[in-house]
Formats: sequence, structure tokens, C-alpha cells
Amino acid sequence: MPIWKAALLGVIQGVTSVLPVSSSGHVALFGHLLGESSSVSLSFMVYLHIGTLLAVLWTFRRDAGRLIRAYLQIIADIVRNTAEVFRVLSGHKHAVWQRVDRNNYRRLAVLLLTATVVEIGISVIIRNFSFLGASNLLITAMGFFVTALLLFISSFTVAVKNNPMRTNYRDAVLTGVFQGAAGLPGISRLGMSLSAGSLSGMEDPYMVRFAFLMSIPGIAGSLFWILPSEQGKAELLPGTGACLVGILTAAVVSLLLLKVVRHILSRSSNRLFAIYTVVAGILCIILYFR
Repeated sequence: MPIWKAALLGVIQGVTSVLPVSSSGHVALFGHLLGESSSVSLSFMVYLHIGTLLAVLWTFRRDAGRLIRAYLQIIADIVRNTAEVFRVLSGHKHAVWQRVDRNNYRRLAVLLLTATVVEIGISVIIRNFSFLGASNLLITAMGFFVTALLLFISSFTVAVKNNPMRTNYRDAVLTGVFQGAAGLPGISRLGMSLSAGSLSGMEDPYMVRFAFLMSIPGIAGSLFWILPSEQGKAELLPGTGACLVGILTAAVVSLLLLKVVRHILSRSSNRLFAIYTVVAGILCIILYFR
């Protein structure tokens, strides 16, 4: 693949990855239009997502740092609770238990972990379909329509939850299921998180923040269950230079857009993105049967 095409696909990844419209679906679509369908594999899409991951990590670096501290504190409390169990078993009548999710960031950390575990399970189950969908525009079109449907339905929900302490673990499981399905091209990872957040009643700022934070383990996880797999090793890549250019371009574009986009995404804007993804799906079908 020529460097300029890799750079263009990186720009497309950067723009669409911070919007609920499926970056993988757009990379597959434009890869077809550029005559690079064989090089635009699922593995290449995962590499482009590294750029998005870097941009999200930098933009939400304060949240990420606080979440890391929260996880360390949770581990410490689990150790203390385990010690209390042994004290009770040894004859002590009174135990002092530490609640691991007793504040906002700890609660958020546990919610993200719960959603991630569910997402991993779904992603592993549909992994073979993900590889197939990366090279099949008809499957990509179906993914776009799924994204559109959920975005449209979720746009009519009511916001009642404005922080992690008002969010329950059922909400986290729903987010994990939706995000797991985003392993299929055309199904937007961000769109699924926003839809799940909307359906769970999250207020817009909290919903958007939760969705982007949820993308961090999702993208990072794909590096471990897509690239090392037998299908991933067998896929054709466009070359080291093209991959690096695509990652860098995606990172820069995502970083620039995140400063604005994170403040304008909302459940009401989901309707506009739903219409757009329907159009993208129809275009995929036209190209598939052309």
C-alpha cells in the first residue's frame, strides 16, 4: 500500500473513531474505494486503533491516572478483606470489611472492569465473524444498520444518572455486551457505548466520559485477542511503513478532534449519526453488488 493511502486511511480512522459511526466500517469502505481491500484487513484496522488509543489516553490522562490509583486501592482492600476472612475462620467474631467501590473513581473502576470482562467474552465468541466482516462489505453494511438502530432508539431516552455511584452493574454488563458486538466492522465501539449509556439513563457528560474510558481496555484488548490469533498472523498487512504512518496520522487527527467532539456528543446528536450510518450502510451494499 502506498504511504499516501495509509495516511488517508489514518485520517479516516482518526475522524470516525471519535464519532459514533464505526471507524473500522469506514476503513473497510474506503479501503475498497481505494482498491486496497486485500491490505485493509482486520489486523490493519487494529493497528490503526492504536493511534486512537494513544489520543484517548492523552485526552483522559487525569481520569486514567486516578483509575490506576483506584485499582491499586481496590487490590489493597481485597487483601485486607481476605485477611479478615482468615481472622473470622480462626475464631474472631468481629470483622472489619472494606467496601471496594465506596467512592466515585473506585465505583467507576469496578464498572469499567465489569464491562470489560463481558466485552472480552463476547469479542472472543464473535472473533471469527470479525475477520470475515473486515473483507465483506455486506457484513459491514449490516453492522452500520445495527449501529444506526441503537443510536436512534437510545436518542429518545431520559437522563437520570450523573455519576458512577448512581450507575449499577447491570448498566456495566449492558455496555460490555454492546461493546463486544463492536468487534464487527460497521458496529461502532463508541456508538455502542453511547447507546448503552443512554439506555442506562446516564446524563450526557458522564455518558460520553464513560464511553471513551471504556474504549481504552476495548482497544487494548483487541491487540491481544486479534493480532496473536492464527487468523491475525495469516492476514496480509500493507507494510511496516504504511502501518506506522496510519497509526501516527490516526493519533494526531483523533487528538485534535477529541478536544471538540467530547463536548458536543449527546443522546440527541445520536439521531444525526444514525441517519449518517444508514447512508454509509446503503453505500456499502451498492459497492458490494456493483
